[in-house]
Amino acid sequence: MGRHLRVLAASAMLMLTLSATARATSVPGPSSMSTGFDDFSAFQQVSPSAGALWFSRARALGARTVRLTVYWSSVAPHTRPPGFQASNPGAAGYDWSSLDEAVRNATAAGMNSVLMVLEAPTWAEGPQMPGNATEGA
Repeated sequence: MGRHLRVLAASAMLMLTLSATARATSVPGPSSMSTGFDDFSAFQQVSPSAGALWFSRARALGARTVRLTVYWSSVAPHTRPPGFQASNPGAAGYDWSSLDEAVRNATAAGMNSVLMVLEAPTWAEGPQMPGNATEGA
């Protein structure tokens, strides 16, 4: 009786495993997971050569994406010029140089960049800024 019970238990486990595998493969969604990194101090607050080194190390570990931080208030003009089109990233007045090197390094390492935009310039907040919002935080 013990042998039959072990065979039955093994068969049940096999059926559960196959059933779970079949369900998992039928669920819609990506077939793989992409990994990435987010490290402002390693990728953006270092010399270009050190940034390139960290990007290549991240890629060697299998990362395909890096999240880069963009402080809108630091790339936008301090005072909004007349006629300035804030929604146009090519508008005169924007200075993307603080981000350019990190994007170049990520691209050279074969990684995709995802930009996380924080801190709007004061002129973009306007008078309706929520009372609990902290400027420059």
